Amino acid sequence: MASQPGMRLPAFLVASGHAMLAFDDSGTALEAAQAHARAGEIDPGLLIASLQHVRDTGWAKTCSGSRPGVTSIAAPIFDAGGRPVAAIAVSAPSEDMTAAGSEQIARHVMDRAIRISDGL
Repeated sequence: MASQPGMRLPAFLVASGHAMLAFDDSGTALEAAQAHARAGEIDPGLLIASLQHVRDTGWAKTCSGSRPGVTSIAAPIFDAGGRPVAAIAVSAPSEDMTAAGSEQIARHVMDRAIRISDGL
């Protein structure tokens, strides 16, 4: 999978978006997702569960979120005020991403996100 600098994807489809949306105090993530042209690609219940998972664990995971067969793991980066301003993510072919591997990658991604956040 390759992405281009400046490439934009709907936050509700990708792990990096879930990582940031989970800590959005405005509570409009679901509304924005349902109003988007690609709204049919997401199950609202799964989105809510994913955002709760991020709040519980500190990391997000999407499978075939923006591209079929791609699994992504991401963690939010917070500014000095505790607001999510970015995310760091790793993506791989879904068949290569085992549950144990996901947990290990998540720990590394969270560690890097914390280091970046601390630098802000």
